[in-house]
Amino acid sequence: MKHQIFKKNIMENYFSPPVYPSVVVSILLSNEVLFNVWKQEMHNFYINIRNNRKYLKSLLETKFNKSYDSIVNQTGLYYHIDLSNESILEMRRKGLYIDNKINLSAINEDNIKYIVDNWKN
Repeated sequence: MKHQIFKKNIMENYFSPPVYPSVVVSILLSNEVLFNVWKQEMHNFYINIRNNRKYLKSLLETKFNKSYDSIVNQTGLYYHIDLSNESILEMRRKGLYIDNKINLSAINEDNIKYIVDNWKN
């Protein structure tokens, strides 16, 4: 019995996308005020990511005395980094979740210096 309930739950939640997100998008796109608020929020998000890229680049270049142009030359939410597995593991031991990329939206004034202080080349 539990298996059937579990299976039904999985089928409903994973194989049939919920309607709610499409309703939200429909409301957002059909209301000029809400649409403009959304556009401004997206612009602010873009500016934040761009500023994080510039600040991270500046701090890393100061620390390591080498170019980090790749940070500002890339686009998108992530900075794809070329670090050794050893460096990545060492940074993870310091509490930084870094794989071959770092999520730039997670960087803020409170944590960027900690990130740079523990950055391994």
